Amino acid sequence: MNDLKSGLNSKVEDRNISLESNINDQFAKLREEMNDYKSNLTSEIENRNISLESNINDQLVKLQEEFNDIKSGLTNEVENRNISLESNINDQLTKLQEEMNTIKAGLSSEVESRSANIENDIKDKLIKLQEEMNKIKN
Repeated sequence: MNDLKSGLNSKVEDRNISLESNINDQFAKLREEMNDYKSNLTSEIENRNISLESNINDQLVKLQEEFNDIKSGLTNEVENRNISLESNINDQLTKLQEEMNTIKAGLSSEVESRSANIENDIKDKLIKLQEEMNKIKN
């Protein structure tokens, strides 16, 4: 009986060793598969990140170009409007200067005319005074 028991124990131990070896082999294979899967996932994630980064950079470049185009267009429009406003202001200033010159000429003429009238009035009054003085003297 001891032989049978010893034989059974030996078989059980052999089987346990075989099962343990199989389990260890399966774990080793699973670890390898997990490491391969992890490596593949890491590689795929890196590739996707590189692709996303490239796409984002492309979009940023396009947005920067669009922004520069808009900025350039607005700058040109502002410059054109400024030139137009400056031209309109210069035209208005020229017209105002012409009007001022016309008014000034009119006023000068009016002042000269009134001065001449006053001067003539004074001369007339002086002549009358002279005549009256002469009358008084005579």
